[in-house]
Amino acid sequence: MVDLIASAGKLDNAEKFAPLKPDQVIHSTMLGASKVHKDVERARKSTEHLMELMPDRSVAYVVLSNLYDEVGKKDEGAKIGRLMYKKNIRKEPALSSIAVKRRVHESFTGDMTNA
Repeated sequence: MVDLIASAGKLDNAEKFAPLKPDQVIHSTMLGASKVHKDVERARKSTEHLMELMPDRSVAYVVLSNLYDEVGKKDEGAKIGRLMYKKNIRKEPALSSIAVKRRVHESFTGDMTNA
């Protein structure tokens, strides 16, 4: 439900609807919606929570950095990149999956082995 409300751009309502102790799914949902709707402050808050919940994962850092770049705050985006470097966090490769005849096939971005 939080995803539906947030995707519609009603981020205030989505935050109010979220559980008292939001988990990584709720924070990831809010981060994604904040990026779509260019809500930098909410994206920053969600990223901080995700950094605590998943300190070794790059996704929150990358999304926030990209949002900063999109809204013209390139210096802030660069700070996120430096923070990732300092913490030795590397961007995870994108993984795509497709189900064909009840079998799931996965490939990483740029993988041409099944081409």
